Amino acid sequence: MAVCKICNQPLLDSDKTQKLGQVGANSINSANERRHSSIRTEKGDIVHTRCQQNWINRERVEAAAKAADSTDTAQQRLRSSTPTFNFKEQCLFCGHVAQSCSKRRSTDIFTVRTKDFIDSLMKLSDRRKDSWANEVKQRIISNPDLIAADAIYHKVCSGNFRTFRAIPQQYNSGPDQVKKKVKLSSTRSKDDLRNECFNRVIEYFEENDDEQTTISDLVRKMSEFTKECECDMGEYSVIWMKKRIKDHFGERVLITTVDGKPDVITLLSKASTILSDFHDKPKN
Repeated sequence: MAVCKICNQPLLDSDKTQKLGQVGANSINSANERRHSSIRTEKGDIVHTRCQQNWINRERVEAAAKAADSTDTAQQRLRSSTPTFNFKEQCLFCGHVAQSCSKRRSTDIFTVRTKDFIDSLMKLSDRRKDSWANEVKQRIISNPDLIAADAIYHKVCSGNFRTFRAIPQQYNSGPDQVKKKVKLSSTRSKDDLRNECFNRVIEYFEENDDEQTTISDLVRKMSEFTKECECDMGEYSVIWMKKRIKDHFGERVLITTVDGKPDVITLLSKASTILSDFHDKPKN
């Protein structure tokens, strides 16, 4: 079976692919030079469309170039180990083999499912500016498509990373890891803290998009997260949450009443899948 030259994953019939022309091949090879990558493509090669878009994305290319040129010791150590990193088995955040602490894996281990999730981690890594952020950022840069790679992560690691805490103690076995909790209240503004907690709400919604999640559910989660990171700033209204959700997702989200339950949120990509499944059901 043919494989994508960028991610080295099989090219399935269900995948969106692109046959490269000379210009497309040159664009990828130019990005390879900036990324210090050994990947080479030629006219006629077939790659995943998403891999091509991510690989030549200017921001990602520049971030990869900076990382490759950096002399930071932690980044050098990470680059030497990156080729052996198994995204299907190791947590994207802590690097440990992701073993569920319960019989139901879905309760504490998740797969990367959206580009928004990846982009938010890149931005957050730049804001954290610590060794853990550098490691996470390097892992993201090293793989052009974490969704296709079925990358996984611990829920607790994601929560700690997003709220500027250290790696959870049970996964913090390296001597170079920060072991002290970051004092959020003394270093972060209220707006920053609120935004980080809102990012956790978005993550919760995306991880539970198979359920009928409502705006009220997200309001409750927002209150929980702000209390957890010791930045409780009062109650959050349904109106406030609905506006933030619409601002974040834009036209990619649908808010409706379902079975008498108001303000049920559905990603349009999920709604399309539901309609397709319904349409494909045999008619009695």
